[in-house]
Amino acid sequence: MDVNSNYILDDQAHRQVKTLGISLIVLSLVMIFTNSMGIISFNIISKSFLPPPDDYVIKSSAQKLFFIILSNYLSLCVFFIFLGILLLIGAINILRHKKWANRYLIIVASIYPIMIWICLIVTAFVIIKGDEPLFFIFFLFVIGLLISIPFILLIRFLNKRGIKEIFN
Repeated sequence: MDVNSNYILDDQAHRQVKTLGISLIVLSLVMIFTNSMGIISFNIISKSFLPPPDDYVIKSSAQKLFFIILSNYLSLCVFFIFLGILLLIGAINILRHKKWANRYLIIVASIYPIMIWICLIVTAFVIIKGDEPLFFIFFLFVIGLLISIPFILLIRFLNKRGIKEIFN
């Protein structure tokens, strides 16, 4: 390779990192905004959907799953707002070509699929214990795969040799 082709590859890597950084900023801002709106809307509408009193008999596992998700919704929203803030910090600093931002985004991008799979596995165990069809478990794992693939690709992209070399 001559000097000109190295410059072209380096310029292309800089443009890829810039595109990635801007995309991650938009994604993290959307994540922060939507989960914030989720908290606000949950507080507005949840008065009629509060978990049932102790003497209420839950008839199906679908109702049980609904109340489990509903009772943990605020904590999930706060958790995803926190992860969105972490992603935003990494995205801003990856635009500045900080070496630590590369490793930081790899760690944050690893947390997302792990947490999603933990939530899905817990939900699958609730479905298995109940009398719901097992098709729902297949649906959960398809969703988990669809959510995990972009983060796995992000980790793979950040680990490429040409991308790692442009960070100072």
